[in-house]
Amino acid sequence: MPSPHRLRGALFILCSALLFYLATFFVRLASTEFQVPGSWYMLARFLLGLPLFFFFMRRQGGGVKSSGWLLMRAVFNVVAVIFFLYAAHFGSVVNANVLNMTYPAFVALLSPVFIGEKSSYLTWLAVGAAIAGSAIITTGGKSLDFRAADILGLASGITAGIGVMSLRQIRKTDSTFSVLYYTFLLGTVVSLILVLCETWGLPALPQALHSYRFWWLVMLSGLCGVVGQWVFTYGFAYVGAVEGSILSTTRILIALLFGITYFHESFTWASAAGALLILFSNVALAVRRS
Repeated sequence: MPSPHRLRGALFILCSALLFYLATFFVRLASTEFQVPGSWYMLARFLLGLPLFFFFMRRQGGGVKSSGWLLMRAVFNVVAVIFFLYAAHFGSVVNANVLNMTYPAFVALLSPVFIGEKSSYLTWLAVGAAIAGSAIITTGGKSLDFRAADILGLASGITAGIGVMSLRQIRKTDSTFSVLYYTFLLGTVVSLILVLCETWGLPALPQALHSYRFWWLVMLSGLCGVVGQWVFTYGFAYVGAVEGSILSTTRILIALLFGITYFHESFTWASAAGALLILFSNVALAVRRS
């Protein structure tokens, strides 16, 4: 029988999968009702998380030893969030979440080259499955018919993969909450600049900024992203990397369920096949690490 700590860790990882999905769920709800630049949703996530992770960083000391890897992690993580939220803002929430979950394949593809991790035939099989799955989703099963929002979703998976690869390296020298604080600090600055540029570029301030419902949805999206990151980090303290990685892939199934039942997004065999290939890829990579 699993220990109480292991069950708690599994529950937290499952909660993080749901919260990461809900972050895009509320973005999609707001974007269907209000004409507001997507940068507002990014600013909410980073600004709300900044004081929380500053608090935890200060409790752990807060020193940084690998500044180069930290900068790389922060930059690519911020860019991945930008691509991810814009993909959900302009396109399918299902596709945004599924394509973002290709990141383990890109970690496996890049890690042997840049940080010296070993690969195997199963690694390359998983990478091939993820690439094939993402190609099917972004083209809708048709040749050379790429959809812009899905390209952003795939870009979020690629940049997140680079960010996670950097995280593996920096975690050898620095604490998780130091990395999270500096990532959220950079994200706050970048998203604030984007908000100013996108909002000032409009002929008039969006009416949504006077709506309590808009701010409620923005805050919910930001809180889900921040709490999701927190419980994800906390959960991995109690479960192994393999188990945690497999549990994280439930976000694909959650996205499919919500997309079909709530947003009434069309269920196509191409999207289902692509999602299954990416799900297989993530499970195979998790098993390989055991």
